[in-house]
This record gives sequence, structure tokens and C-alpha cells, in this order.
Amino acid sequence: SNEDYRRFVEEAHARDIKVIFDHVNNHIGINHRWMSDLPAKSWINGTPELERSHYKLSPVDPYADPHTVELLKGFWFVPGMPDVNQRDPFVATYRIQNTLWWLEYTGLDGIREDTYPYPDQAFLNRWEAAIFEEYPDFNIVGEIWEGLPAYTAAYQAGSMLPGAVGTNLPTVMDFALMDAAREYISGDGRLMDVYNVIAQDFLYANPDLLLTFIDNHDVSRAIFEAKGEQFRVRQMLALILTTRGIPQLLYGTEHGMMGGASHVELRADMPGGFPGDERSVFTEEGRTEEENAMFNFVRALLQARQNHPALTEGWLTNYPPTWGREIYMYVRETEDQTILVILNGHESVRTVDLSELAWRFPEEISVRDLITGREETVTIQDGYPIEDLGVRVLLLQ
Repeated sequence: SNEDYRRFVEEAHARDIKVIFDHVNNHIGINHRWMSDLPAKSWINGTPELERSHYKLSPVDPYADPHTVELLKGFWFVPGMPDVNQRDPFVATYRIQNTLWWLEYTGLDGIREDTYPYPDQAFLNRWEAAIFEEYPDFNIVGEIWEGLPAYTAAYQAGSMLPGAVGTNLPTVMDFALMDAAREYISGDGRLMDVYNVIAQDFLYANPDLLLTFIDNHDVSRAIFEAKGEQFRVRQMLALILTTRGIPQLLYGTEHGMMGGASHVELRADMPGGFPGDERSVFTEEGRTEEENAMFNFVRALLQARQNHPALTEGWLTNYPPTWGREIYMYVRETEDQTILVILNGHESVRTVDLSELAWRFPEEISVRDLITGREETVTIQDGYPIEDLGVRVLLLQ
């Protein structure tokens, strides 16, 4: 019931957990009660025959046929998802009032808006403006599924790009970084490709508000792409938890949940979360040795992020990979805290050249590894040895 949902949010808040509402303005399900008794025919766009007009780039394409742009607004996402017509004034008013009611009634903390490019953008602007008028500190993240930073950036509020959509949307999902990370995890990509995405942050109005991730409920799990090997997955988890942006982890990632190619396998239940489960991954004893290794790694990263403001607020300085040297380094720093992150993309031990840091750091630096807790002294001239596919998150003492 609605009261159950509100109680769920209250219980989450009592445990310092925030709840994000997965919201869809674009479509409804074919079994929605509207479909058996539509308030008006104008509440639904088109028919299932218009399905698959996924012309997502058309709103920013300077050469797009206006008819193509209209098709994007009105086609059925799949035959089982009727397209809602937000240009109908009654639909628009209902959607805005309904969202405000849910937020006020339940105390939700944010919204993830599904299929963001597909609804009428003028309506989405009104919808967002109404939310922020009532809840100025609220956040909305838009799912804009395209691996092109320039396209995604055009949807972020405040974009100065020519042809920008002109939204009130603070946060967009960084699918470009996800694509590059997953290519690297699978063994088909390079750290250079990952860096190249981040280097395009000049396109965004606010890259610190990008939502970063390496998998989600719609794509196979990262560990599945890595065929069970943890090393590259660990590197990309360290990346999204220490670079700019707001990181998102899919449930089960913390212990290396494998999933599979299908959505059924991808979205499997967490072992131990339900009566009758044979084991529980919520306990150390219930996890395998490999699962505990991943769990301890992710926990250390999360604690480092929580306890070191440089990882969430610090300025980012890149030292990129180059041809023949798959080493990606970057520094996150505030006035009183400096953290050096090193990723080794080679399948062999390498000594990292630190000479590019010589102008800003002393010859000898005392560091503490925020993942392992190990303390050591690093000499700029000697470089830093790191194992194959290794990662370091070093606090400079």
C-alpha cells in the first residue's frame, strides 16, 4: 500500500539511507488502468506500429527533419509501453501534481527520470521547475542513454553548447564513461579511452554532478563482462569512487555478484535476503573467499571516500596515459588534503614514472594507501612500482 511505501522511506531515513524514486514520464505499462478507460484519447500518443523510432540525437541534430523530432516524442518505446502525451494540458497538470504529491507524502530524496530524451522537453522543463520551486535542494538525474559526451552535456541545466536542449536537469548519467570502463573491463579497451572521456568534461555545465557507474540494472554486470576476473573491475570501481561525479553502484557489486546475460540473471535476488536462502552474502561467513576480497576492497574505497573530502570535493588534475604507457594517474586535492590515484593498465609489473609530479611535490613523499592502510615513503626520482592491473589510492602525508 502507499502507507507501506511511506513507512519504507521512514525506516530508510532512520538508518541514514536516502531513497531515490525511479520515475517515468514518458510511458506507462500496457496493463495500466488508463488503458481500459482512457480519460481522453489525447492522453496517449500514436499506436504500437510507431515503435522503434529511437531518434535520440534528433533534438540536437542540426540537420534533423522536424518530423523525426516529432516521432521521438510520440512513438511507443516497446509494444507493451504506451506513450504518454505530455502536451495534453490535463496530462501535464496531472503528472506535475502527482509527482509533487509523492514527494510530499513519502519524503523521497531524489528522482531518477527514465528515458529522459523521449518526452516533450517543454513539459519536462515545467515539471522540473515545479519540483524545484517546492524543493529547492532536491536533485533529479536524467537517463540519457548515449555514449557521446557532447550529446549528454546538451541536456544538463546551464549548458552553453550550441543546440543545447535547455533543461532544468542538474544531473545526467555518464554513459560515455560507463562504455569506456566496460570496454576496458572486458579487455577490449584501454585506460586511454577512459581518460579521453573525462578529458571532454569541458562540454558539461557541471561535471561534478555527473552520475558515474560501470553497470546498472539494464546491462550485464561488470564482473560478468570480466569473466569473473576482479582486477579490472576493481580498477574501474576505484576510478568512479575517486574521480569527479556522483558514483552509483549496482547492488551485489560489493561482493562481485556475477549475474548473467539476461535481465533475469542480472537482477537476481541477493543471497540471504529472503527466507529459505541457502547462504547469506550479508555475512563474512556466507561469502566466498573471492567475494570477501571484493567486499573488503569496496568497503575500503567507500570508507576512504567518506572520510577524505578531497575525493568528493577536491580539484582533479589528470596525468594521462600515452602511447605505449597505459598508466593513468590523477590527483584530487583540497587546501589541506592531497590524494594520488594510480591505475596500471599493463598486464605486467611497472614502475610508474613520477617525474611529472616533481615540480609540485618534494623528492620524498610519505604516503598511506587508503585501500590497504600501508604506509611508505615514495621517491620521485625512483618512481613507484605497481603490480599488473594494480590500483593505488595514496594519501600524501
